[in-house]
Amino acid sequence: MEIGSLEDIKEKVSPELFTVHVSMNIIGNWQCEGWESIINYHPDLFPYVPQALDAIGEPDIKEAFRNVIALFPDFVSFCNGGADVDVFYNNLMNFLTDENFQADDEQLRQYDKEEHVQLSQEFNKRMETLEDLSDRLLNWDGVINYLNAKYAV
Repeated sequence: MEIGSLEDIKEKVSPELFTVHVSMNIIGNWQCEGWESIINYHPDLFPYVPQALDAIGEPDIKEAFRNVIALFPDFVSFCNGGADVDVFYNNLMNFLTDENFQADDEQLRQYDKEEHVQLSQEFNKRMETLEDLSDRLLNWDGVINYLNAKYAV
């Protein structure tokens, strides 16, 4: 059963339950395929990730996530938006992760080769930092502790 977009879910549940939902999506997706899965396939989560990581006691991971996202060009929007947006986002991710990727998008082609190489290398370095921190710190304990703090009787 699908209850809608993240915005729909946010409107239908309490703020605490929404935080749990986002946290579970972060941890579940990360455990399956790492942050690459979240970054590549769940940009709609991005606006909610920092608050969720704070709630489950992971400020270092939050900061590493923000450092990755800071490398995204200013013209990028983090939302679900249909086939055109998905094609652009796929190009963007290839552009950020592969310094040799030839982007079809005019906005991405504004970067010269040297800028692209530097951006890609920095993106991959920051993604590695995010993964390394998560390997050591990210687990279900934070979600359980958050639930206990909010709902303990």
